Amino acid sequence: MVAVSISLDTREVRDAIQALRHEGPRAIAELLNKVTLDARLAVQDEIRGVFLFAGGPGGSTEKFLTNSVLFVGATPDKLRTDLYLRRGGRVILERHVEGASIAATDPRVGPDFEGKIAVPNLRVVKRGKSGRIVAADTPQALLQRRARGRTRGYLDRARGKIIKREKGGAGRLAYALVDRVRLKPTFDFFGVAHREVIKQLPRKAARVLEKINLRRSR
Repeated sequence: MVAVSISLDTREVRDAIQALRHEGPRAIAELLNKVTLDARLAVQDEIRGVFLFAGGPGGSTEKFLTNSVLFVGATPDKLRTDLYLRRGGRVILERHVEGASIAATDPRVGPDFEGKIAVPNLRVVKRGKSGRIVAADTPQALLQRRARGRTRGYLDRARGKIIKREKGGAGRLAYALVDRVRLKPTFDFFGVAHREVIKQLPRKAARVLEKINLRRSR
């Protein structure tokens, strides 16, 4: 009989499959945790870049918000991680992730001004290094009477605005008084995390998976 016999020594293949079955879940869990940690750091950097913090950079507000970014790690039995915002920080940050409509009566606004939200014109009023409006340019300070009876500003009730007096008697819009403000999404939590995962996954995968010993122990 004329025939060709083809055979394959499958011992090494079987051993590699067995090793992958044993070590694979651990390696994948390690990979997921490393990539998610990178995504967490990227989100924290985004928070530092987007917001002006009361107390300035490195202060308690910055630490509170960045430390609000947490994740639950993967295990060989649960190959999944969850990156999320702790409740305290979420209350503040989710409005900037999704956008929000905030009324003057919302307790998160803080003290209102005659039932209105005072929206600053930042070309006229100043912010300090902490990101807050400087004390001299707050609505109350602009309207507070001085010893000579003059004020640094005045309220135009008909038009719903506060005018800051300039030298020579001229005035410029300092605050618009509104019933409600709309916050646009400014904190791209999902986009930043997604882009970092896509960037880091191939790099980390090569390093983690090469640690798996696929050779049969002798």
